[in-house]
Amino acid sequence: MNDVARASGIDTNTPAFADNPAAHYADLRSKCPVSWQPSANAWLLTRYDDVVRVLRDPHMSHVGILDPWLRIRDRHGIDFKTAIQVISAMPFNYEGAQHAEGRRRVARAIATLADRDEVFAAAARRLLDRARRDGGFDFAEDFANRLLFEVLCDLAEIETAHRPLLYPLSRLSWTIEATLSIRDRQAMEDALLRAFELLTDRIPVFVRQSPDSLLARLHNAIPETEPDRVAATIDSFCVMLLMGNDALGGAMSTGVSWLLDPEQNKGETVPQKDWGRLSDDLLRHGASVDFLTRVTSSEKTFGDVVLPAGSRLMTSPPSANRDTAKFGPDADRISLSNHHGVGLTFGAGRHVCVGMQMSKRIVTAALDALAEAPELRLAGKPKRGKGTIIRTLGTMPVEMS
Repeated sequence: MNDVARASGIDTNTPAFADNPAAHYADLRSKCPVSWQPSANAWLLTRYDDVVRVLRDPHMSHVGILDPWLRIRDRHGIDFKTAIQVISAMPFNYEGAQHAEGRRRVARAIATLADRDEVFAAAARRLLDRARRDGGFDFAEDFANRLLFEVLCDLAEIETAHRPLLYPLSRLSWTIEATLSIRDRQAMEDALLRAFELLTDRIPVFVRQSPDSLLARLHNAIPETEPDRVAATIDSFCVMLLMGNDALGGAMSTGVSWLLDPEQNKGETVPQKDWGRLSDDLLRHGASVDFLTRVTSSEKTFGDVVLPAGSRLMTSPPSANRDTAKFGPDADRISLSNHHGVGLTFGAGRHVCVGMQMSKRIVTAALDALAEAPELRLAGKPKRGKGTIIRTLGTMPVEMS
């Protein structure tokens, strides 16, 4: 471990870092792109070339999130059975054949639903109609943090009356973090139990009566050898809610916050009428999923830092996506002239998000709807949400002219 890497002085596990990660990442990229993070017991990589190299390396293993739940069960006898079951269905807990099969199930189910632009646009307009009636809204809570949830419920044909039972589950992405209280773990367990109670009897009905619905497609993508295909269907749907909604909402609200806030954009914003053309660059700039972790299988060198086999690496897509060496001098801006794609917002390599194409089209539909809406203005300072692995805005008050 060299002295420069050891002495970065920036701890990612602090409120100060969470309040302004972009500024800290810019400092790390320029001064200490490979830094040792004692609180995580891992090396943090912040430059694009290093991050993409790690994520695309087939010989590095992913660090799953199941172990803390199992330790609590095995050491303390507290068994969050439903949470463990659903977390076990998250593909990034696995490598090899298990990982590939988990991805295939979801990919097969959503492949033919990824172009349902009319569904995506209708969900965005529905959320904006409420804001128009009120003359303002919380962009994070009432729009960005609900958009994918509403789309998934529309595709799954979940009745409007039942959605309040499922919505809390879509805001619990922070429960994937390693350090959680028993109360927080119980909150996730309770939310999942409500989802299972609602869906267990309904999925066989969807399979018979609504074969084109998302739930039916998820069910049909599961091998018939699965002992409980209904439970496995609910597992997959819950994973989509838990992991997808906040990730997409965080990217959208962070991006729109930049567009609306002169302190962030320094007056170099994009007119609202043109937001529909910003989809990829907004997703690149607003990347919300951070600290993707891998373990080296052999010695690796990054810059002048030589790491032995078994080293734990944390990579930062949000930092990599603002690396000027990759994205040019406008990397820290959202611009109509940027045509670099979404960067690493959805990851890279074999663990890239299977919902990437659908998510991109949902954001395009949402920005098209916002481009046609009355002019938005910030009505207060946005506040960050609870998570640090999936970064969201918890509140973002906005007025409509």
